[in-house]
Amino acid sequence: MNKKEKILITGSSGWLSQNFLRILGNKYLANKKIITISSQSDWKKINQIDNDIHLIHNAFVLPQSNKIKTPQSYQQKLDSLLIDTKEFIKNNNIKSFYYPSSGLVDIENHKNLEVYSIYKEQKKKEEKQFTQLSTEQNFTLVISRIFSMLGPISSQQPKSNFISLITQAIELNKIVIESETDDTHSICFLDHLVHIVIDLLFNSKKGAQYLFDAVDVTISLKEFSLQLANCLDIEEKNIVDNFKSNLATRKYVGNNTQYKTLLNKNNFIKYELSSYLAKITNK
Repeated sequence: MNKKEKILITGSSGWLSQNFLRILGNKYLANKKIITISSQSDWKKINQIDNDIHLIHNAFVLPQSNKIKTPQSYQQKLDSLLIDTKEFIKNNNIKSFYYPSSGLVDIENHKNLEVYSIYKEQKKKEEKQFTQLSTEQNFTLVISRIFSMLGPISSQQPKSNFISLITQAIELNKIVIESETDDTHSICFLDHLVHIVIDLLFNSKKGAQYLFDAVDVTISLKEFSLQLANCLDIEEKNIVDNFKSNLATRKYVGNNTQYKTLLNKNNFIKYELSSYLAKITNK
């Protein structure tokens, strides 16, 4: 990356972006300029940048956000953000672009809520439109489909089954699985994902396109709880579940083939689930 290039990170106050900033700061920031955008209104302030840009576009309104009043207002917020993003891309020299999509795009009946259907369809639409822009403007595109994430504990973490289990275990020395079914989930480790994405953005051939499921481990809630308990020295009797045997378990599972290939090409520190739990819980 030459001195004229800039890294632009949207949704910069969120957990995923904070991990990009952490890893970029540790390794990649010499002679590089980072611009952060924490709200949609900031787009207008930087409409045109006279430099090549690596755009890490993490901004998105999640379906569980307290900003959502109705399904209609949710769709309007998403469409407005997409319009601003596309306008920025068309007005600037984008060298590479990262878009975190969702593993839910190919999973049916995740939740019987209209906002989750809107979320899933929006992710599909944006994948398609950003791919088209990448082809038209010849910039590198990296799309990762994320099912669940693990990373360093912080106040910006999103709500999820696994994050809740970890924070609860640390605070109460007890693990209560709230789900009524022992569902299986694919999880990515943020230290792995961020390193992979940064390497692809900075070092890929111009115009290259990547779409992959971000999967370090696929595991059930109960098995994850057992490994977490082992990491934190919590006795197995302090793991409580609410599973109902008459309910079918669900699978939120991706294909890790391409992700593992990308992971093995990099030289950063690799983790297994046990060692990554120890890292993020400071054990």
